[in-house]
Amino acid sequence: MQGPAFTIEFAHQQGQGANAGGITHIHSIYREPGNDYGAGLPA
Repeated sequence: MQGPAFTIEFAHQQGQGANAGGITHIHSIYREPGNDYGAGLPA
């Protein structure tokens, strides 16, 4: 999903490997152009 002031990224994941058990889960991130990854936050 994308707008002029934000982007939301979404990835559906199917677990793999011996310990994953095929569990389905999601990864998502909210981003703001010009403040990417909190660049505008005070240290």
